[in-house]
Amino acid sequence: MSIVETENGNIEIVKRVLGEYLAGGIDAIKPFIADDVAVHVPVSMPYGGRAYRGWQGYLDVIKAVRAFWSDTQLEGSEYAATGNKVICVSQLKARIAKTGKPYEGPVVEVWELRDRQIVSVTPFYYDTKAILDLAAP
Repeated sequence: MSIVETENGNIEIVKRVLGEYLAGGIDAIKPFIADDVAVHVPVSMPYGGRAYRGWQGYLDVIKAVRAFWSDTQLEGSEYAATGNKVICVSQLKARIAKTGKPYEGPVVEVWELRDRQIVSVTPFYYDTKAILDLAAP
């Protein structure tokens, strides 16, 4: 498989995983998640500050994200691949679950794959202070 084919395949995997997540599906993405996956959430986020590791860690971060955000949408997503990394740039539109307040802002996610499985995800939120302010009672 050529580098371009690998990169395009990796983009398709990330698109599928994000699509299943947004649709509420979990079981369909398990084959694409490596046993040693790590999700690195920024320390400034209420559910961040640690790496979520393995399949259980992946499930834990999904649970934490779904508890914090509601009505989540990723709009205008653009993808680029370089080697084993896929960069996804999106406009995040969501509500803070506990306050109902809306948030909209860019988010960049860096996904790393190995042998067609995701081994690392690192999200970068544009304005974590605004997110935390909206989450405050």
